[in-house]
Amino acid sequence: MKLFKWRTIKSIRTTFMIPFVIPLLIIIIVPSVFMRRGANDISMFAVETISDQVFNRMISLLDDQLEQAMQLNQVNALNYERGLLHLDVSGNRDQYFSGMISAYNDVAMTFVGLDDGSFYGARRSIDGSIQVVRNDAQTGGASEYYLVDEQGNRQEFVERFDNFDPRKRPWYVKATEEKAPVLSDVYNHFVVKLPTITASYPVLENGEVIAVFGVDYLLTWIGETLSSVSDDQTGMVYITDDDGNLIASSRASDEIFEMVSGESKLVSANESANALIRQSADVTFGDGIKELEINKNTYYSKAVKYQNFGLDWELTILLSKEIILSDMQVALNRINNTMGISFILFIILAYLMTRWITKPILKLNAASLRLAEGKFEFVSDEIRQDELGQLSRSFNEMAIKLTNVVSGLENQVEERTKALQEMNESLSRLSYSDGLTGLPNRRKFNDFYESAYQANALKERHMVLLMMDLDNFKSFNDTYGHLAGDDCLRLVSQVMLNMFPHKKDLVARYGGEEFSAVLQGYSKDEALAICEQLRKRINEIDIVVDGVIIKVTISIGMVYFVPTDISMMDEWIKSADFALYQAKHHGKNQTWISV
Repeated sequence: MKLFKWRTIKSIRTTFMIPFVIPLLIIIIVPSVFMRRGANDISMFAVETISDQVFNRMISLLDDQLEQAMQLNQVNALNYERGLLHLDVSGNRDQYFSGMISAYNDVAMTFVGLDDGSFYGARRSIDGSIQVVRNDAQTGGASEYYLVDEQGNRQEFVERFDNFDPRKRPWYVKATEEKAPVLSDVYNHFVVKLPTITASYPVLENGEVIAVFGVDYLLTWIGETLSSVSDDQTGMVYITDDDGNLIASSRASDEIFEMVSGESKLVSANESANALIRQSADVTFGDGIKELEINKNTYYSKAVKYQNFGLDWELTILLSKEIILSDMQVALNRINNTMGISFILFIILAYLMTRWITKPILKLNAASLRLAEGKFEFVSDEIRQDELGQLSRSFNEMAIKLTNVVSGLENQVEERTKALQEMNESLSRLSYSDGLTGLPNRRKFNDFYESAYQANALKERHMVLLMMDLDNFKSFNDTYGHLAGDDCLRLVSQVMLNMFPHKKDLVARYGGEEFSAVLQGYSKDEALAICEQLRKRINEIDIVVDGVIIKVTISIGMVYFVPTDISMMDEWIKSADFALYQAKHHGKNQTWISV
């Protein structure tokens, strides 16, 4: 049984409208359905891209930082084997260990334990001072700690630990069993009270261990790095060990250690106070992305393994689905509303058009009916005086009118197309702009950086990459509130826009309180002068909160280089990041150039 029969239509106006309305309706509905289905695929791709970028950056940093601890042990062992480190000469020994720990800011202690029970090294105290330690026959098996002067010479006595045998310590036992460089589990350092891991390096002679060098390495940078790559509103990143204990989190409020029977122990991830960590800890991820419902919110989640240096850690990322899809949903709603309004206007216009088009035909039909009834009515024509002439005239007039109609419709389609193009351009601009500050966003920065990198690589020209971060911004937000923080970001962004007015340069909001910039056509000294001028101008900003003027400062990491292979792009970003880290570490409110 046919649902639609043309012979049931009794109006020629309806006959004219249906062929236009039905295809237009299909054209509107089908793309809308596919766009909504594609939105989820696009969001999954975005999550995959974001998570891969975060994981790659963290794994690279973990490799670099942990390798640093292993390399320090290796350097100590080589210097010992080559006779550059004389453990039996107290002056040489103290100067050497105190000098090495001064050169590595994240090292809490560097030391060596010998097979005769002797123990020597240097440590960093809570107040930052350097202390050397000795434990040998002269101390009676006790570890004695002393302050050192600027040259590393031993000074006044600090404290003593009796009955300390390094050969019984876990780091010595594990290195002796493995007879190879190893890393310990994460623990709370007993002096500085921060997450720490110990790297051990055995020295062998005739297959037997005669000494074990060790480095207590602070892991505070892991949490700081995680917080820099994740926004608390969009989600979080955390790391667990092979026992499911929490090692680091992008949220500074998450506790890593707890006291159990007077001892500091790692917090289990499935017992964390953070609901996101607790509810995602027992999920088996595999290689794909999973959707998790946590506290009535949906999160995309993915995890990867970090297995290096004998470690078996897991990195997990959680991203809010609602926030990731919010901008896309707004864009889809605008497009659907525009299509709906256009469809209604088309129906009204089509009705008026068909009414006008069919009028001559209806008149001819009425004349034909009257003629069939025997009522002849003369229809004037300048060329012919019969019915065919009248029909030809009618068709000619209809053709002219239809041509006008088609021309009008084409103009309207062109206008609609132009409006849609302008809307698409507006959406494109929005996708490349930061909603809070008006600066280009990270996506625009990545595109601009890649384009500038390739152009300068072809001409072998220098370019400058800046990574900038507002100092103590979390404390600013905690003290004055996020609204004041937003005002601060907008004022800083305006200063940056004024500093980089040229199209050959670009400054962007990289994320949170972090900014980035690409400069072209400057010498190294000119670029440094620009950085210093920018830093001073930002320090001159007056941020008024409740009638009180607040000042902010910024740290800048700069790398000046000639781009080469496209695969090195991320390495230069890492160099600028490292320079920013150095600027932060050496007192903030300064520019640090990566060498």
